Amino acid sequence: MCAGHCSDAGDPSTQLATIGRKSAVVDVVLPLVGNVRFGGYFAWLFWLFVHVYFLIGFRNRFIVLMDWAWSYMSFNRTARVVVGSAKFEPIDVPPKAKL
Repeated sequence: MCAGHCSDAGDPSTQLATIGRKSAVVDVVLPLVGNVRFGGYFAWLFWLFVHVYFLIGFRNRFIVLMDWAWSYMSFNRTARVVVGSAKFEPIDVPPKAKL
C-alpha cells in the first residue's frame, strides 16, 4: 500500500508515488537501461507529466495543468467531499409507439 498518490502508468513494472509538495519517488523499467529509481523534485515533475500525458484531450490536459498550477501557487487544497445520499427513483418510461 502506498502512502502517497500511486499509479502504475500503464505498466505493472512502473511505480510512481508522490510523497508531498515537490517530492516523489519513481521506479521504472526502461528497455535499454533496466531498472531506474529516483526521487525528489525531478521525480515529482516526472509524476506530474506522466499523469497529464495519460489524460485524454488537450482541453482536459490544459484544465488539469491550470488547476494544479493554481493549487501549487496558492497553497489551496480543496476537499472534494461527497456528503449525503441521494435516493434515485426509477423513471417511468412510456412504451414504444408502434409505427
